Amino acid sequence: MKPLQIFFLVNILFFFFLSNVDLFRIPAELWQRSDYALSQSLKSTAEAKANQLGVSIAEIGSRYDGISNSFAKGFVVVFIPILALVFCVLFFKKRYQVGKHIVFASHFFSFVLLLLVLWSMLLDVLFNEVSREFFIYPVMLFILSYLALAIRKFYQVNLFLSAISAAFIFLIMLQGIEIYRELISTISMAYVK
Repeated sequence: MKPLQIFFLVNILFFFFLSNVDLFRIPAELWQRSDYALSQSLKSTAEAKANQLGVSIAEIGSRYDGISNSFAKGFVVVFIPILALVFCVLFFKKRYQVGKHIVFASHFFSFVLLLLVLWSMLLDVLFNEVSREFFIYPVMLFILSYLALAIRKFYQVNLFLSAISAAFIFLIMLQGIEIYRELISTISMAYVK
């Protein structure tokens, strides 16, 4: 299979098996009970829409969840060119064609999604209720290690440079996911009718 096909297959698996994990969106339950700045904005917009449409906040939240869930799945493909651009900028001296960076980015993002699916399934089999930290920290460490080794092999750089690059890219990716979540949430709320 080609990298983009693998990405789409893994993306489908991710959203099929982890549809209840809100990695790429902010669920209504969270913004309804949170003091986070974006949550306050979403909450006030939801209240205005509820008054305008004559429905409850819970109904607005339900509609929002349906829309944001669809948008989060549909627009996740945006991460591939953004990651490719980061790789392209960081490793511009290698003079790889942009397509190679896109292939590497789709490979890496597919790995991240597949790892999340497998790790979650493993935790479901072994434990009923697991704390969020137990889920996130080992996965983050594994992703960072994998990224450093993949960069070392693909871009043929030394281990120190690949580790520093991996840490930088990982931080950009985490920030990118947070920005993505906020954008999806804001756009989804605008589409609630």
